[in-house]
Amino acid sequence: WEHSRRFGTNVRVVRIPFVYGPEMNLDACGSLGEMLRDLLHRRDITIYGDENRKEHYLYIKDAISGIVKALFNPNTKGNTYTLVGEDSHKVLTTAFLLRTLADRRTEVLFKDSAKEYLKDIKILSQHNLVDLGWWPEFSIKEGIISTLESYGYHVNENTFKPKELIIEKAKRKTGSIINVPEFSTSTGLISDFINESSDSKSTSSKSFYDNKQIGLFKKIGLFFKSILNKVQNLNRFS
Repeated sequence: WEHSRRFGTNVRVVRIPFVYGPEMNLDACGSLGEMLRDLLHRRDITIYGDENRKEHYLYIKDAISGIVKALFNPNTKGNTYTLVGEDSHKVLTTAFLLRTLADRRTEVLFKDSAKEYLKDIKILSQHNLVDLGWWPEFSIKEGIISTLESYGYHVNENTFKPKELIIEKAKRKTGSIINVPEFSTSTGLISDFINESSDSKSTSSKSFYDNKQIGLFKKIGLFFKSILNKVQNLNRFS
C-alpha cells in the first residue's frame, strides 16, 4: 500500500480471515478445521483452549468474489478491503452447529491446550465494502454443509426439537398438561393416533389432549387417515 502511494502503482490490498470450503486444508482454518476433522473421522468434537474465543470465517466462493471485484473495479485502485461479514463466530457456537449436522450421536468435549490460538482480532473498518459492492452470500451453515459433502460426508439436516421441549412450550401456552405421542411411520401407531383424535370429544382423564387441542389434532388425524386409505387402495390393486 505504501509502495502504491509512493510510486502510483495499480494495487489493491485485500485482507481475508480463515477461508474454508470444499476439499480445504483442515490444518489451515483455525478451530473450524480441527472440528471438521473430528466430524469426518466420526469422533466427538473437541474444543481446545478457550471455548469463548471468536474467529472469523469466509467461504471460498465469497473470498473469490471479493478479490475479483477488488481487482477489476477501476475505482478500487489503492484501496484496502477487509472481507468479513458482520459477525465473528464463537468456537463453542460453531462446535454445536457442527454437532447438529453430524450423521451420528456426537458430543462436544473440552480440553486444555498448550497451543496458542489467535486472540479476538480487531477488524478494521468495513465501510468501503458497500462501495466495493460485496457482502458474503453464504452463511456459515451453508458453507460447512458444502464442505462436508465435498468429502463424501452425509450431513444430517433433519434436526427436531426434543419431545420435552415441545411439552414444556405447550404447557406455557395452554397452562395444561399435554401428552405428545411418539410418532412413527408404522401403520399401527398412526391408526392409534387417528382413533385417539376421532374420539377426542371425550373428556375422560385418559384423553390425549385437552379441549383446546382437539380441533388441530383431529384435522391431523383425518389427514393421516386419508393417506392410509390411499395406500390401502393401492395395495388392493398391486
